[in-house]
Amino acid sequence: MQEATRTRIDTPGYSGACRRDYFRVSTWLPIRIRRLSRDAAAELERELEAPAEESNAVSDPVLEARLCTLEAKIDLLLAAAGHEVDSSIAKLPRRSVELSGSGLRAEVPGFLRKGDVVRVEFELPEERGRGIQILADVVSGNDGRETTGSKSVAVCFTRVRHRDREAIVRHAYEVQRLDLGKASGRESLR
Repeated sequence: MQEATRTRIDTPGYSGACRRDYFRVSTWLPIRIRRLSRDAAAELERELEAPAEESNAVSDPVLEARLCTLEAKIDLLLAAAGHEVDSSIAKLPRRSVELSGSGLRAEVPGFLRKGDVVRVEFELPEERGRGIQILADVVSGNDGRETTGSKSVAVCFTRVRHRDREAIVRHAYEVQRLDLGKASGRESLR
């Protein structure tokens, strides 16, 4: 049996012992990535640094359904009046995403350049009804100068709430667990 040897690969701009802090998985998520102005980025950064509001109150399902219906009607009225209305993250089409606790890669419409500051919004299956918002820097853009023609964008998270990062890491472990179960011929590892 031949003994394994270590191979060192020199990467430009790399100076640490571990290039990736988190495991990366391929998954499908509803996601929205938008470029931000400096003012909007500063506002989102303040919002993400503030403590998250934890609601321990039991919600009334009837009231919640009525509020959702009312919100949908208001959105329709605003759209009819010519105002731009963001649709709920859960209503967005799912896209293929490579996700880790420190960043992601996804194909997005429009063009983003390396160095752009963006708001990333998505919803994890385990966190239904709670969208995750993240401030990120584009580290690999799709500005049209690439020869591949891909609209893939890679971002590095710069501001993310602790509980959101934990949810992302839990999701990555769950995807990995399910993939290992499929690879071993078992439906589930539970």
